Formats: sequence, C-alpha cells, structure tokens
Amino acid sequence: MKILQIAPLWETVPPPAYGGTEAVVHLLIEELVRQGHDVTLWASGDSRTSARLKSCFPRSLRGTGDFYAKSVYSSLHASLALEDAHHYDLVHNHAGEEVIAISHLLPDMRMLTTMHSAITPETRRIWDNYNGFFNNISWSQR
Repeated sequence: MKILQIAPLWETVPPPAYGGTEAVVHLLIEELVRQGHDVTLWASGDSRTSARLKSCFPRSLRGTGDFYAKSVYSSLHASLALEDAHHYDLVHNHAGEEVIAISHLLPDMRMLTTMHSAITPETRRIWDNYNGFFNNISWSQR
C-alpha cells in the first residue's frame, strides 16, 4: 500500500528529546516500512526515517523564533503535502487542524487523522467541518 504520512513541521521525526506526536509517527512509519508498505513522510527536512522524506523547510520550526514564519511554513507544509496526496492509497494526518482545514479541497482523498491534541473552542469549527476519518489517542478526546 502507498501511504502518505504527514507529521507536524514543529519538531523532527524522531524527536531529539520531547515530541510525543513525532515519536508516535516515527514508530508507526518504521513498522509500516518494515512490513513492506511504500511510505512517504512529509516532515521537517532534518527528520530521519526509512521512508521517503519530503519537506518544505530544512529543519524543524521549534527553534525558529518568528511566529509568523512558523505559521507560513506550517501552512505551506500542509498544502504541499496534500497536493502530493493523489499519489497515495491513504493519507495519515498527524499535523492536525492545518491539514484538516484544507482537506475539503480534495473530497475523494482517503484521509485518517490521528488526534494528538485536544479539540479546543478555537479549533472546534475546523473539526466540525472535517469529513474524513479520525482516531483518538485519549479517552478525553471523545
């Protein structure tokens, strides 16, 4: 199966220290590759993976002090990853609302979103308009 994994641009995959989402993404991808799946990861350019790596920025955004630049590159990351989605059988989104917010532009795309963070009042509308599949990592997200 051809699988596109989209990780947040905020931290490398795997993370050098803390990075729960990125650690989960890394373990999942390495197992999918080991099982013979054709996996592509959209993540920061300094990520390390057995999958094919694609990125719009050479390093994670964690150390970037400019919030505006972080926002712009994170949006670019989401749009380029989804632009690439038609090449895959399944898209697995770990990057959250930035990807979900534009996923409606590809209504035929098969996408699973893993909820790594809680839905907040600010993000509720984005989730309410999401038509894809999702799974929770915590009972508190139900």
